[in-house]
Amino acid sequence: MRAGQPMTMDAAPPVADPDRAAIDRFAAAYARAGRPRVALLWNRELTAEVETGHEDVATLHVEREPGHLDAELRSTTRAQDSGARAAAADEGADFDMERGLADGLSGAGVRLIDRTAILRTGALGADTTNVQAIETRALLDKAEWTLEVVAMNDGRWRIVARDLASGQVVARGVSAGRPAPRPMPWVAGEHGFVRATAPDAGPYAVGRQIALDAMKALARR
Repeated sequence: MRAGQPMTMDAAPPVADPDRAAIDRFAAAYARAGRPRVALLWNRELTAEVETGHEDVATLHVEREPGHLDAELRSTTRAQDSGARAAAADEGADFDMERGLADGLSGAGVRLIDRTAILRTGALGADTTNVQAIETRALLDKAEWTLEVVAMNDGRWRIVARDLASGQVVARGVSAGRPAPRPMPWVAGEHGFVRATAPDAGPYAVGRQIALDAMKALARR
């Protein structure tokens, strides 16, 4: 089929989205569960720590000049964030993965809650030295579920969904972040037509795949 030439065969029907059935099953199950609000914890765990730890940090600053020595010792107290986990990639790729994850979930109708927003608003008029207490109150007030997605040291992502009111683990799963192979079109090669090579999945596509694997794990429950 070329521009300006008569048609020699019917055009192929559009290829159906192979993920559509899984997304639809999740959307139906999510609706039956009452469409709970979900706080997304990207590279963050809801730890068992009930009180924020602190550590004293001392910094020694020395300036050397001929015949002169200045030394200054500074001491500060820093809160320990026990829930944060190291990102799996550089800052830009990490943001694109989180964006793909959030877009995949919200595109299926998930009511996503931002942890930062509820922490800041929940801290008004509260004792701000205990972040765990603020986080717990904010989650109970603004969300029904948490969804943790944490990078593991084997290159996969761990997925854990919890019901905050009951304490029940709603679903556990893992994701390799690799979209399933799709049929590729034929392209002209050196010795005839060959299948095109599938491009590597970028960070955004990895995030979308993690969202799909999370929805599959939740739909099974």
